[in-house]
Amino acid sequence: RVEMHNFMTHRDVVFEPGPRLNVILGPNGTGKSAFVCAVCIGLGGHPKLLGRAGQLGEFVKRGEDSAYTEIALRGRKVGQPIVVRREFKNRDGGSSVWRLNGIVVKYERVMSEMAGLN
Repeated sequence: RVEMHNFMTHRDVVFEPGPRLNVILGPNGTGKSAFVCAVCIGLGGHPKLLGRAGQLGEFVKRGEDSAYTEIALRGRKVGQPIVVRREFKNRDGGSSVWRLNGIVVKYERVMSEMAGLN
């Protein structure tokens, strides 16, 4: 599951990908790139990697103070998903609060968890 709140042009969106190959199709302006950005930003990617914005705060929907992405991944154990949430603001350079399964953690902990999935 990929959830976006006040992310780019979207107020509240939840994508529920299937268990296998998923293809995202649609006309211009329907949110395909926003989905890719949410996955990248939500799993620790730097905004400059996407070539759309220089700072994280630029991904906050216009007129809003903050945003978040929440991504649920299949964990190593059946029935125990890994839920990564990144909350950020449109000021202070887009400072982030990271949550792993609801617990506030540091960026390095999220990266360690992601590396363990590969």
